[in-house]
Amino acid sequence: DVNVFIIQSIQNFSSDFIINEEKYKKAKGKPVYLSDKKDIPIFKKNELIVDAIFGTGISRPVEDIAMHTIVSMNNSDAPIIAIDIPSGLFCEDNSINNKTHIVKANYTLTFQTPKISFFLEENATYLGEIITLDISLHKHYFETLNSQWYLLEKNMVRNLLKKRNKFSHKGIFGHALIVGGNTAQAGAIILASKACIRAGAGLVTVHTPKCVRGVLQANVPEVMVKADINEDYITKSIEITPYHTIAIGPGLGQNEATAAALKVMIDNYQEPIIFDADAINILAGNKNWLELIPALSIFTPHAGEFKRLVGNYSNDFEKIKMQLDFSAKYNCYLVLKGAHTSISTPDKKIYFNSTGNPGMATAGAGDALTGIITGLKAQGYSSLDSCLIGVFLHGTAGDIVAKKFSEESLITSDIINAMGKAFKKIKKIEL
Repeated sequence: DVNVFIIQSIQNFSSDFIINEEKYKKAKGKPVYLSDKKDIPIFKKNELIVDAIFGTGISRPVEDIAMHTIVSMNNSDAPIIAIDIPSGLFCEDNSINNKTHIVKANYTLTFQTPKISFFLEENATYLGEIITLDISLHKHYFETLNSQWYLLEKNMVRNLLKKRNKFSHKGIFGHALIVGGNTAQAGAIILASKACIRAGAGLVTVHTPKCVRGVLQANVPEVMVKADINEDYITKSIEITPYHTIAIGPGLGQNEATAAALKVMIDNYQEPIIFDADAINILAGNKNWLELIPALSIFTPHAGEFKRLVGNYSNDFEKIKMQLDFSAKYNCYLVLKGAHTSISTPDKKIYFNSTGNPGMATAGAGDALTGIITGLKAQGYSSLDSCLIGVFLHGTAGDIVAKKFSEESLITSDIINAMGKAFKKIKKIEL
């Protein structure tokens, strides 16, 4: 019991459309042609609507009879399956689109690859659950394309992982320094340092105020601790020379003396630095320091920290453009945390993550990600590979935990404890 409605105001039907229209008629189907608003049927709640009005080629807001049909579909409360892309949604930038004239699908069955607009929060209401269908386009063809947009998937990450030598020792896997913690935020530096060890760093040292030293050593006995000369916050007494990589920010605070310590680090450390949390907030308040950061450094802001760093934006596509511009301007990598964490590069490429779940919107998850990236960077991975592996690994661990316990009960310690299983899952080749 299928009814086919054809919107007649659309001009220049494709040859495929005409062939299938004839097939339908030969099968004794009777399509209903919609040419006027009064022709639009009243869709019932217990019906299923398959949306195949427009595809990926649409570039201007929907008008006329198609627009009225979409509004009727959205008002029906009937479940909607969109084919390839919800009709009316543009593949990339929707800033000029009329959002009331886009199909709100419950499911989107997209072909071969997701579209860029699928990764932007402002479009989530139109997409529902996204299912990507392989239509056997040649994979080598995709490899020839010069694209700036990438989807971070298991095979890509597995190929980046290094195999450990039988005779390796801890010195081979690098020495990381993590700077952070204060009287009220000891947990952040504990989570970051524990994640850094779990990511495979050979040695981890934490520079933290005296007040944090005891609780840190009690919770993470595997790390070494260097207490600041100050009891409650970080000062200029940070030693930076013996380390392969440095991360600063988890639980850092924004004391004036701490800001001065960050400036000294930027001026004197020549290797990439990983900036997180309050380190980003301090830089946002001292933007002239950004010109001084070491090349290929890494920023890991959440949306609020990102906005403080780069300024306001009017839509999510503009946000991505500003992220790309920031990476290019300051020769750095920026990991913008969210549902599809995005990683921008100095050469204006961007990678969207395919792992993770809403349960990871929990206290400390960002601190763990900073620790993971730091641990990978200490082992000799490039800044880019550290970001790609770290983000995917972090999300994979979160997915393992959510499946076991639920999204609601997930906490950051669970993510860190699941990293071993996440490594094994990424390494496993599925035939």
